[in-house]
Amino acid sequence: MGILVLRLFWPSDGLYKKTKNPLFDYFMGIELYPHITPVISLKLWITSRFGIMLWQYVMLLCWKANFETLPDGVFNYSLSATTLLQTIYITKFYYWEEAYNKGFDVTECLYGFYFCWGSIAFMPGFFTITSLYLVDNSPYDAFGIKSFITVIIGGIISIGLNTWADEQKLYFRSNNGKCIIWGKPAKLIRAEYIDDFGQNKRNILLTSGFWGISRHMNYLFEFMLNLLWCLPALFASPIPYMCLIFVTGFLFDRCNKNEEKCKLKYGHYWQQYTNQILMRMCLAKFIHRYEFTLAQEPEL
Repeated sequence: MGILVLRLFWPSDGLYKKTKNPLFDYFMGIELYPHITPVISLKLWITSRFGIMLWQYVMLLCWKANFETLPDGVFNYSLSATTLLQTIYITKFYYWEEAYNKGFDVTECLYGFYFCWGSIAFMPGFFTITSLYLVDNSPYDAFGIKSFITVIIGGIISIGLNTWADEQKLYFRSNNGKCIIWGKPAKLIRAEYIDDFGQNKRNILLTSGFWGISRHMNYLFEFMLNLLWCLPALFASPIPYMCLIFVTGFLFDRCNKNEEKCKLKYGHYWQQYTNQILMRMCLAKFIHRYEFTLAQEPEL
């Protein structure tokens, strides 16, 4: 709380937005890139060094608590599958923090109570709900070694595809579009926009590879992974699927916010992009109304 109050009255250099309501500013934040000294990012610090580490710790405690109650010769494949998949996901996050630094949370979300509470309380408390449920409610007989192997393989594939899609975009941008995607020269749209300081800028929009199939296809792989680490609970209760329900709504909301941001930022360049890439998260029906509305707007 002290750090948030400090940032409210003495923001760091860089982009920040203040309103006339200090309570709202405290809750939603005012700084986009808060730092303590040039090398300590508060967003990365609060998320990576607190929230995600606590998430991992709670999962391991759940697995240990269950293991200590198991009869001799019994192995809990369901809780082990959930724990292992999430551990692989978290390991990937720490191995490739660069992707998080260029993601929506860092580039768009302001640093306030909402961001901090979500990182250090909601994330480790809610994302572990499947593990917490399975401590006392694991389907020992119905989820065996074959189910364990199937879920783990499916989860690893989902993590791999998600990483591949994100890496593809970063690789494309780091080479200014002059690269090979899936054995062919990358396809792109060169766009112009005005940044927060009123300067004319240029960017490139990838229209090949995963990003030529669908917009935000990485979100689809995130959904698949969340589904797979909930499936070991089977279907006796909706409680272990609460995280999946939340993540599904969150991804659609994040997708809509990204679309709106890009629409305002790129104008007719974004219309050109959406005319080429019709699907969003591989759901064509979901975007028809949006595409029709966008097509009626005058070019900027």
